[in-house]
Amino acid sequence: MEARWELVKPLEGTQRPRKRYQHSAVVDVASRSLIIFGGIDRAGGMFNDVRAFSLEAKEWAVLGQASGPKNNGPWPSWPSARYGHSTILDSAAHAMVIFGGSDADCRNDTWFFSLEERRWSCDQTATSLGKDTGTPRSSTPRPRGWCSSEATAEVKINWMICSSWSSRPSAG
Repeated sequence: MEARWELVKPLEGTQRPRKRYQHSAVVDVASRSLIIFGGIDRAGGMFNDVRAFSLEAKEWAVLGQASGPKNNGPWPSWPSARYGHSTILDSAAHAMVIFGGSDADCRNDTWFFSLEERRWSCDQTATSLGKDTGTPRSSTPRPRGWCSSEATAEVKINWMICSSWSSRPSAG
């Protein structure tokens, strides 16, 4: 079998996401969908929407965007519009996880998007509202943009089970 690229075109009438770059994309094997979050357009407009492209139906769907009411606490109900963040898909929890990125500032927040509930939650134990505390005792990674392509001497591990950060000793 020969590997080849194929341009997949959405069905006519399907509302496509606006053009963007520095967004993130993950594949959800369970729903056979490509899921995108965030990004920035050429005019500098940032996004914080979640959209899914069904590889079978060839249609885009909006899974979540910041148009609903916010909660009353200090934590918003969804992440800020951003670009240059890192994203993974936690297939066991059926959730998308994002970290960091840039909006008006560099961020160090960790967000979970439940694909079943279509709702965001923030890992409040490992986040300092996107601001670097600057204290040596803080194990939360420093705010950063371009997370997926940044070279750094600082390695942090987020233990997703207990939602806490720890430092990993570097070799050499």
